[in-house]
Amino acid sequence: MVLLYIMVCFVSENFLTTSGKAQPARDFIAFWATSKLSLAGTPVAAYDMKNIMKIIHETVGLERKFTWVYPPTFQIFVLPLSLLSYQESYVMAMVVTFIMFLYSGYKLAGSSADYILPLMAFPAVYLAMIYGQNSLLTAAICMMAMHSLDRQPVLAGVLVGVLYCKPQLSVLFPLALMIGGYWRTLIVSGVTWLVTVGISLWLFGAGAWLAFLGALDKQRLSMESGSLPLQEMISVFAALRTHGASAGMAYLGHAVVALVFVAVMVVIWRLSRDPALRASSLVLASLMATPYVYEYELPWLAAPLLLMAVRGRQHGWLPWQRELLALGWVLPIICIFYFSGAILLPIFEMALMYLVAQSAYLDHTKASLANIRV
Repeated sequence: MVLLYIMVCFVSENFLTTSGKAQPARDFIAFWATSKLSLAGTPVAAYDMKNIMKIIHETVGLERKFTWVYPPTFQIFVLPLSLLSYQESYVMAMVVTFIMFLYSGYKLAGSSADYILPLMAFPAVYLAMIYGQNSLLTAAICMMAMHSLDRQPVLAGVLVGVLYCKPQLSVLFPLALMIGGYWRTLIVSGVTWLVTVGISLWLFGAGAWLAFLGALDKQRLSMESGSLPLQEMISVFAALRTHGASAGMAYLGHAVVALVFVAVMVVIWRLSRDPALRASSLVLASLMATPYVYEYELPWLAAPLLLMAVRGRQHGWLPWQRELLALGWVLPIICIFYFSGAILLPIFEMALMYLVAQSAYLDHTKASLANIRV
């Protein structure tokens, strides 16, 4: 109820204005502006910040700096947004992706109604809405892919292939699928990605991909120089950079931690066949692998929190497991009121990954003892 009140205040402040122009829901204005440029026949122009800023000024009357650094494959999904007004488009996008998020989480939790209310009230949901970001959509796709992996491998492949439009968070999925032996899912994901690339080339041309690569390089330089709001990030790189480390040292520290997470994920996928442990380790490693990850991606945490809660209720709780999951549920509240994600979230993800690894090790030990007795 508290978070719902915050959202009502936010919508009142940003949309129910008397000036005749709505204030932007942070990042969503960039999606809407990109759609407007693409529908006008100038998709490459979206990668020039000046063009985005011009539309923002015309729409909301403010000088706001936003960039478009998504691949053209994601540009396909935002294409219809500007068919509606900015306010209508924002509300529609948030409502639809929120429903997708709830449904995917419900299925991932074994279709148990017990988890609907915690999902609806998960503070990360409202953080994503305040930003107007796409993380509810990508988290929903991720959770549904994990749910479908053993049940419908082809569907899982299509979903993973679509998820490749968020490359910084999907980079470890092919590795996990190879380790797990999900070759059909891996092949379907690759074909799906190629299809989306082909559609993007047909709609936007090769120039959009060249512009995307140039935008990536500019974004990297902005991140290294500190021009981006590093305090809103949740990566080890951002934590080190905000505490005085040079860009080189921050990259080094981030790489060490990321490699450890990837190694732990690989061990878990080889050690355990429990879908909950596999999916949890993959999501946590994906969040930790990239230095470019903001707090609005926290809806992805719903997957390991849900899966470890279901596992705890079914198989018994490890020491401090319930407390750690409860802490992870409330952490996004801190990010809403006080930007500290760069420090807190990597530490929490380390603790949660340790819990997942501990569960996999205990399962493996019990299985080994059972085989010895037999």
